[in-house]
Amino acid sequence: MISARQRRLQSDYERLAGLVAARASQLGIESARGKPPETYVVVFRSPSIAELRGNVPVFCGRQRMKIEMPADYPAIAPQVTVLAPIFHPHVWPRTNTVCLGPWNITESLDGLVVRLDAIVRYDPSQLNWKSVANQEAADWAVRNQHLFPLDRSERSVSISEPRGHRWCETA
Repeated sequence: MISARQRRLQSDYERLAGLVAARASQLGIESARGKPPETYVVVFRSPSIAELRGNVPVFCGRQRMKIEMPADYPAIAPQVTVLAPIFHPHVWPRTNTVCLGPWNITESLDGLVVRLDAIVRYDPSQLNWKSVANQEAADWAVRNQHLFPLDRSERSVSISEPRGHRWCETA
């Protein structure tokens, strides 16, 4: 007999696969472990900030995140770890763990991935200034809100210019 958790994991896998197929230029599944999968490495092809050099952001065009569903999922939130350097108010700097905020049991994995993509891009709708994991990143972000979200089309021209911005390798 299949448990409710197994059905949820299978549904999450199918929905995430559909999302990735629809947004193949923006998202990818690098790996999925388990049957149905309980651990994923998801690739986000969205701009993010890897670090600051001085006060100059180093942008990346790709991030990888490991998403792990605990034994009590979906009652307990997935654990999300960024697998590359990232400078973000909602990512704990020592562990690269994403602070997801309050978890809603009805949030599906594909919905979480859409939310994570928005977090990476510094989408203002996903910035909670009252609850931050990285105060230095939050202080910088408050002063630089004019840059957000990072994928704004009018901003992309200025990022590609060498003055004031740097890009990291996006292997």
